[in-house]
Amino acid sequence: MSDKAKCEHCGKESEDVKERPSMTSYDWDGKGEDPNRAGELCDGCAEDYRAYWQERWDEYYSSVL
Repeated sequence: MSDKAKCEHCGKESEDVKERPSMTSYDWDGKGEDPNRAGELCDGCAEDYRAYWQERWDEYYSSVL
């Protein structure tokens, strides 16, 4: 039995795929899929995701300060 899972972003099967917390904060009415849900990502995609959203949050906070 394999411990590999499929990354939601790149689609590759890997042993480093695991649930990663969301870095979004969208309003959600509880209907449909939660846009802030955790995702199953490999280490590489998780790092890209984190870097992307960290940059977006940095831009946001710099505009409201």
